[in-house]
Amino acid sequence: MIKPKLQNLVVSSNLVSHQFNEPQFLPEAGNTDLLARAIHDLRHYLVASLRKQAFKAETRNAIEHLHSLTDEHLRDIGITRMDISRAVRLGRGNF
Repeated sequence: MIKPKLQNLVVSSNLVSHQFNEPQFLPEAGNTDLLARAIHDLRHYLVASLRKQAFKAETRNAIEHLHSLTDEHLRDIGITRMDISRAVRLGRGNF
């Protein structure tokens, strides 16, 4: 995901203007905008990755907690030991 974004920074069409049928490098401001956009996209990707990782950890912790309960407690909740993973991932009414 990061590699294509960084590769887009150095694509010749992003760095060179073809006005007057002669290649001209874009001014510094254009490069700054490209770099700012790349940093913004990278930050967005990292935040999304961290959220996904936190969600997976929370799900794993919930599954481990439910596995630590006794069968009687699980019966009180309304799930069986076999349904723990589905109940955590899909919600109680969807399994």
